[in-house]
Amino acid sequence: MEFFAYPDRLSNLATESLGRYVSDLVQRVKFPKCAETETFRLNYVQQICSYLGEMIHGTLPPSFANEVTIRMMRHVLLSYRDLIEYPCFRSYCEEIAPMVMTAILHPSVMKLECFENNPHPTVIDRYKVWYSDLIVDSLSELKNLRVLRLGSSNNFTERRLNRRDFSEKLEEFSYRFCEDEELDALSKTSTKLKRLDLTDSYLTDVSIDYILRFKHLEELVINCVLITQDGITKLLTGLAKTDETVASTNPPELLKSFGCNNPSVSNLNVLADKFPNITSLSLRNVQCSLTALKSLKRLTKLSLRTVIFCFIEELLREIGSQIMCLNLRDVHDTDLRVIGENCSALKCLHLSFIKFLGLQDYKFVEYSEKFPLPEFRALTCLELKLFDDNFSQYIMSRCGNVKKLFLSDGGSQTLINILLQRKQLMSLEQLFFTESQNVDIVVQFTDNAAIFTEVDYFSDKISLHSTPVKY
Repeated sequence: MEFFAYPDRLSNLATESLGRYVSDLVQRVKFPKCAETETFRLNYVQQICSYLGEMIHGTLPPSFANEVTIRMMRHVLLSYRDLIEYPCFRSYCEEIAPMVMTAILHPSVMKLECFENNPHPTVIDRYKVWYSDLIVDSLSELKNLRVLRLGSSNNFTERRLNRRDFSEKLEEFSYRFCEDEELDALSKTSTKLKRLDLTDSYLTDVSIDYILRFKHLEELVINCVLITQDGITKLLTGLAKTDETVASTNPPELLKSFGCNNPSVSNLNVLADKFPNITSLSLRNVQCSLTALKSLKRLTKLSLRTVIFCFIEELLREIGSQIMCLNLRDVHDTDLRVIGENCSALKCLHLSFIKFLGLQDYKFVEYSEKFPLPEFRALTCLELKLFDDNFSQYIMSRCGNVKKLFLSDGGSQTLINILLQRKQLMSLEQLFFTESQNVDIVVQFTDNAAIFTEVDYFSDKISLHSTPVKY
């Protein structure tokens, strides 16, 4: 359980108080607009930020500096977002907010992350912000970063990332909406990059040469970009040559994780032939059989989105016993019996569908009585988005050892109450579900209580409370 999951701890209360304080610093741009007050404001905030930085650097233990930073960033970024909407405050806010941002970063913090749809989230992930405008404006001062995962933008400016924004020490970078020119700048500066995720970006085949500049890539995800199938083949061929040169081995060993959109048969053959050491694959909009991947004997994590189950059935029958994490999203005609019978080592299963018909055109009773599922005994992590409580409960009844459960569709109040009263999934330790469009709730179970964390993504409202639970 994360350190800040306990609502009444002094550290938790102190962190929230500090967050409101730094948020107030950003709000100080509301002074009247005149030369005298502008000078006073900047000097005053600079001095306060200096004291704030010294206090945080001198008193905050490095062991939980990252969690404190995430929570401080939320307060600062939300205030920044609200103020920058007003033209009269924008220029002042752009000066002051980066100073506050720099002050709250402990020297031991080497990663900045915005919220993302992580299939394995933690409680602290729920505190992360969506928008990264302020982070982008502060990047030139953050030269020790190893990990940078940017989120969306409020689009107040058309500022694009350039070489000055990237750290030479950067090892992991994630950014939606990245363009070819920005990737070019990244490849010229952050040459030590090991993990790159540019899902939902505007990358074209031009970017292939930029990606190939990275000589140490272990993970590459380019789902939902504009790179063609021929471009993917060129990229994979180039990566294989890079691996052979850097690792001086055959077959290549560096690239362990790969993701792309609409792979062709040729793309899959290159993956199978050139990268037998791949352990993780993420594929979207698949329109051909994945059987060619059965030679990937080290593959343990498979994520698929928008595909027909018949394209993956033979692959699961061949190597399903080695898969430990299976993530299926909008996979039409999914047959859970095939998964249960062939994926005996599964520890993590994600089933997310736009509609219930994703799990074949059967009614719940037909599926449970005519086609009973085997038990998923090794499963400890489960995500369900089925829009059918009966079917959700039936699947959960076959997964008795689950410790972490995600209900992506929120689940009905009846289903939530069953879980809170521990009438099902008696080993459950964490429950994640969505209460409304913008509010997520995380429930952590202790011996005699349930600790609720409620987060509204688009406001600074975070509720943390403990409720006694009778089992």
